[in-house]
Amino acid sequence: KGTATVQAFTDNGKTATCAITVEEALPSGLNYKLVENDSFYMVTGYFGNAREYIIPPIYDGLRVIGIQENAFKNNTWLQKITVPTNIEKIGVSAFEGCTALTEFTIPKSVTKIEPSTFAGCTSLASIRIHGKIEEVGEKAFAGCSMLADVTVEDGVGNIGANAFSDCTMLIKVIIGNNVGNIGDEAFINCTSLRTLTIGNKVGLIGKSAFYKCTSLSAVTIGTDIGNIGKSAFAECTALLSVKIGEGSADIGEKAFSGCTALQEVTIGDRPGNIGEYAFENCMSLVRFTFGDGIKEIGARAFDSCSALESVELPDSITLVGNGAFRHAKALKSIKLSKNMTKINNITFQYCESLKSVSLHEGITEIGNSAFSYCYGLEKLEILGDVTSIGNSAFYHCEKLNEIYYAAKTVKNYGTNHYTFCRAGLGGEGIRLTVAAGAYVPDGLFEPVEEANRPKITEIVFKDGTE
Repeated sequence: KGTATVQAFTDNGKTATCAITVEEALPSGLNYKLVENDSFYMVTGYFGNAREYIIPPIYDGLRVIGIQENAFKNNTWLQKITVPTNIEKIGVSAFEGCTALTEFTIPKSVTKIEPSTFAGCTSLASIRIHGKIEEVGEKAFAGCSMLADVTVEDGVGNIGANAFSDCTMLIKVIIGNNVGNIGDEAFINCTSLRTLTIGNKVGLIGKSAFYKCTSLSAVTIGTDIGNIGKSAFAECTALLSVKIGEGSADIGEKAFSGCTALQEVTIGDRPGNIGEYAFENCMSLVRFTFGDGIKEIGARAFDSCSALESVELPDSITLVGNGAFRHAKALKSIKLSKNMTKINNITFQYCESLKSVSLHEGITEIGNSAFSYCYGLEKLEILGDVTSIGNSAFYHCEKLNEIYYAAKTVKNYGTNHYTFCRAGLGGEGIRLTVAAGAYVPDGLFEPVEEANRPKITEIVFKDGTE
């Protein structure tokens, strides 16, 4: 080993200096051990400082069938390793910390990538996982900070937890069809990831699988996928669009929470349920297409989706949870599912742009503060036989000017008679039409405090009103 210094001088008196280090090429080779009744060889280690090395298929007359755990770990010289097609096993951490390794082809004879096999290979640029791989182990490629392109072929088994976590230069991921589960935090903190395509019939997408992939702009997920786990895409702050094919399973709690740039979501038919807080704080979300077949929307699922302008709930929906559309301040219109029977607590609270609400004949319960602080609400229709109206259900609906009321058996209504507290106070007053056969219990429209009474200026009673 030696060093030399080279200097160059320009005509105008400037100097450039370059230091050169020369290292003697050392003998390179492999260490082996006999395995399986001394029938085959396993590579156990490497010595030397070569930039490229080819592992032979035969050593001392016997097939080389595997690479032992830690065999090349922390080697800083090797840039390329060629592995023969008869290698069947590559052990745990076999190439971990090989910081100069730029390329590697996984032989078709290998069926499992063990945990941490390539973790910390900070020069590895791309990898292709062939379809015969049954499992990609935990942290298999974690911290491969120059990895830019990952392709997972059709039929690959499970992708383990943190398999590609902290691959901060990863730009593109393609996951094929019929792939198993994508593990928890599999691609967490892949902050340069821009496009993601997930094929058909993929298993579940694990908890926080793509959490804080802050450059991700588009997600396309195929048909008949498993559950999308808790916080799977949360805090993907550059995400603009999501398309999920038909036959998807549940979208989990906080799955897309905090995707502040997300504008459009399309879900195909036959979907699962939407979990609690699933799209909370997606404040740029303008369009959301619900697939037919969805049954439940969890509590706070769309809380603070402040750009969402309209909601059309398919008739397959039977339950919308507490606060599901709370703080959807741009929401102008809603179409309720015909199979809903209850508007839960604070479901549409602070939907300030909502102009009209028609509660169909199947609605029997209106929860506490369900439409409170809907400052822009002008028209309300209660068409069905509502039996319970919660406290402050229409509190501070100050522009309300028209109510059509047809409930026949109201038994429960807000404490202190606050159901319509301060309704209509910001306008010219409310025209209340009471349908034939309707029942208006004492105090429903008359709070205890006179200052909080709704501003009802006209009442029209149809024949048969009680």
